[in-house]
Amino acid sequence: MNELSKSQWDCIRENLGEWSGSFTKLSPQGQALADTPSRLVLEELSGDRIQLSLTRTPPAKSQTRSCAALANRGRDR
Repeated sequence: MNELSKSQWDCIRENLGEWSGSFTKLSPQGQALADTPSRLVLEELSGDRIQLSLTRTPPAKSQTRSCAALANRGRDR
């Protein structure tokens, strides 16, 4: 399958796994004010469902976790 014929679903499935990064709050002048470490997990639940979990760990604050289920409805081509 070439790159142009891949569906959005195929592309997101290529990125399954755990990703670490951060969200950076910037001032209007572009100066970094705060950095919030984060972890994104894309986990395949079945052939047509993926669980997305985002955990943010701001310094000196409680950790927050957001989850969403993604489903392939066959409309992604």
